[in-house]
Amino acid sequence: MILQADKLTLQYGQKIIADKLNFKVDKSEIISIIGPNGSGKSTLLKSLGRLLKPTHGTVLLEGKDIQKMKPGDIARKMSILPQSSTAPMDMTVYDLVCYGRMPHQGLFSSPNKIDEEKIEEALTQTNTSHMRYRRLDTLSGGERQRAWLAMAIAQNPEILLLDEPTTYLDVKHQLDLMNLVYKLYETRRITVIMVLHDLNHAARYSHRLVAVKKGKIFAEGLVQDVFTEKILCDLYDVETSVMSLEQNGQKHLVCFPYDVKQGEKN
Repeated sequence: MILQADKLTLQYGQKIIADKLNFKVDKSEIISIIGPNGSGKSTLLKSLGRLLKPTHGTVLLEGKDIQKMKPGDIARKMSILPQSSTAPMDMTVYDLVCYGRMPHQGLFSSPNKIDEEKIEEALTQTNTSHMRYRRLDTLSGGERQRAWLAMAIAQNPEILLLDEPTTYLDVKHQLDLMNLVYKLYETRRITVIMVLHDLNHAARYSHRLVAVKKGKIFAEGLVQDVFTEKILCDLYDVETSVMSLEQNGQKHLVCFPYDVKQGEKN
């Protein structure tokens, strides 16, 4: 088992966000967590990445309780990009990406040959080599997202957690980022778990979908099993048409929400 959540109860203060969630990943794949606002998607992802300690239940990383593992041991296995990643805005892209190698370095040590190779590889794969000496405050939203993703890749993780990675990006940069994530899966066979609001991106780029509603797993399975009119209608309380499109010789499902579900209208 690569990653497993067992009977997770997650809360902020007295408010329970998710209750007795079960989730597991036993092979390399891309998984998208979908669901309405406030359903617990990002909260679940934070708990998987050890950013939030469960009130009850456990998260197991390769069979070990993640709360009992050393941060460095986790960072060598898993990288997480939250919704709002922050760093000094006068930092360069190269310096940011170098931080991705810290889990693999000794205290006060300088980057070695392997570190430098991984940094260059991450810059190349994210198409950020040409802006390595640019400051973060000079980058567009799409460029900044690629720089943060390069840092995560330099970490050389086996698991990559992404929380709404396409937020605030225009269509072109959304597609650039999603294509990059899929390419990383294909070339590195890493496990990608991401929270997505764009359902068509989730259907196109994922192998499996986890639908969350009101802190519960509402539906889970292969894209074609979850991405149905009935499930999406009940999940989001909207009437939705789902159809298959063929582009460049490949078929994928798309959805078109067109009305609020009957009985939910004001």
